[in-house]
Amino acid sequence: MPMQKRNIFIYSIIFVVVLIVIAAVVVLLQQEESSTSQPLQLKATSFRKLPGWRQANLTKSLIALQYSCQRFLNSKQPLHFATQTVPLKFAAWEKVCVAASNQVIINKKTSRAFFQHWFQPYRMQTADTNQALFTGYYLPEIHASLHKHGKYTIPIYARPKNLIAVNLGLFNTNLQGQSLVGKIKNGRLIPYNTPRDAINFGALKGKAKILMWTNSRTDRFFLGIQGSGVAVLPNGKKLLLGYAAQNGSPYTAIGKILIQTKQISKDKMSMQAIRTWLRRNPGKAQVLFEKNASFIFFRIMKQNHVKGTENVPLTAGYSIAVDNNIVPLGVPIWLTTTLPQHHSDKHPVKLQRLMMAQDTGGAIRGPLRADIYWGAGNKAAFIAGHMKNNGQMWMLLPKSNKY
Repeated sequence: MPMQKRNIFIYSIIFVVVLIVIAAVVVLLQQEESSTSQPLQLKATSFRKLPGWRQANLTKSLIALQYSCQRFLNSKQPLHFATQTVPLKFAAWEKVCVAASNQVIINKKTSRAFFQHWFQPYRMQTADTNQALFTGYYLPEIHASLHKHGKYTIPIYARPKNLIAVNLGLFNTNLQGQSLVGKIKNGRLIPYNTPRDAINFGALKGKAKILMWTNSRTDRFFLGIQGSGVAVLPNGKKLLLGYAAQNGSPYTAIGKILIQTKQISKDKMSMQAIRTWLRRNPGKAQVLFEKNASFIFFRIMKQNHVKGTENVPLTAGYSIAVDNNIVPLGVPIWLTTTLPQHHSDKHPVKLQRLMMAQDTGGAIRGPLRADIYWGAGNKAAFIAGHMKNNGQMWMLLPKSNKY
């Protein structure tokens, strides 16, 4: 065998071995993490037992499902949506998606009939509880320039050229929904291992394109937390920024740090409270930001709608981020909770709605956890910034997909 071909062969073997070892480590870590919380249990129930189901308008829910189904039917990897916890079958989901795609008349009556005909609801619970935690996210606006000048000195990075995201489910169906982030060094795949503080000191120079420059480290930080946003240029033009990749470092909530250090009390914690603290403590802001090693890279979107991890348009108030190691992307989730209260609200406002699992988030971990996408604007910012409410969840699965 020629020397060059032999080297390529050896490197290929090394790469595969390293990938298998890393995959095993990922599984062990996730098993260790899941051991600290009870696994998801699904208990069959009926639609009439879902609180608020009879009063709900499901038209936007069906439209959101159609987005997921279009992606599913066009996918070349039909098993990407399944998880070890919820082993969805391709044939069962295909029937539902074909029917959803062919649904032309969509109103309150036809939408309800569609979901009740094709789906079976299951209460989501663990051995300990059926109480879920709901938070929110939204589409923030930042001021930015395509050129570095004046106050525009904080870079917004594109995905680094040397960053490799590995979907482990493509190598082993038992690893559906699991992934890792790395880079190639000397023919070997190693962890990317470039945290926020290293990026701030120029670790990405020559490796990642700078899309634009913003005038606020705080705005860039929260842009990363939300995962997408709108950049307003000096001439008034707006560019949509979408999620491109993450550096693989663990996510740490700075709000939790501020609570632990007694900077903000737990009952007053919100995104707005964090922003107020940062504004009053500018000298401590960067140190706090770097406690969260996770860093998000972006891309300028050509379309005018935001896409989630499932790569489908997110529908404000009807799309949620979930832990896709447990909950399959694309499934409908019925939820009941309450909205954050304004001072003018005399009683908690109920939220009972059918939403689609179409996104993920670094802080969204566990079987009874969801982050609701609220869109753009001041109302969306208020709800997303203050939402940390308890409630319950039900997963809708195709009737032919016996669980």
